[in-house]
Amino acid sequence: MEDDSSNEIRLVERGQFRKDKSTVFTSLPQLPANTRVLHLDYLYPPHERLEQWQDQDDISIEEITILYAGYHQQQQGVVEKYGKSIGCETSFSHISNPKDIERAGLEITKFLDRQNSEEYPTLITVDSLSVMLQYVSLNSVVQFTRHCISLFEQNETIGRFYISPQTHTEETNNTIQSLFY
Repeated sequence: MEDDSSNEIRLVERGQFRKDKSTVFTSLPQLPANTRVLHLDYLYPPHERLEQWQDQDDISIEEITILYAGYHQQQQGVVEKYGKSIGCETSFSHISNPKDIERAGLEITKFLDRQNSEEYPTLITVDSLSVMLQYVSLNSVVQFTRHCISLFEQNETIGRFYISPQTHTEETNNTIQSLFY
C-alpha cells in the first residue's frame, strides 16, 4: 500500500459515549470500497453497531469484524447472519469479560494476520479507551495501546482510538495522548 496520510493512527476525542455516535464515522478518512474493518466495541451491541456502519452512505466496506467486549450475551451465528442480511460480510467474536484486554489484543493480531494490506486496506477502531479504563488500570491500557499502535504500523493499518476526555483526570488524558505524538 502506498504511503499516504490516510494510513494514520489517531486518538479521537468524543463527547459522552452514547450521545455522540457520529464521531466514529466523521473521524475516518475516505475509505476504498474493499476496506476491511475490525471494530473493538465496548459501547454498542453488535446489531446496533452494524446498523451504524450500514447507515453511512459514504462508507463502503467489504468486510467487518465486530469484536464485542461486553456483558450482554451474543450469539456468533446470529450476528453474522444479521450482517449478511444488511449487505455486509460480517464476522463476530465476543469477549465475555471486558477486563480481558489480552484476548482483545490476540483477536486484533489474528485479524491482521489474515489480512493482506497490499490488497485490502484495513481499519481498526478501538471504541473506547474510556470504557476500557473502567475495567483495567491505566498502565494496562497504555500497554495495550502501544501494542496496537506497533501492530498497526507494521501492517500499514488505519487506526482510530476513541476517548471521552471529560471522564478522566488531566494526568490520565495526558498519558493517553502522549502515546500518539
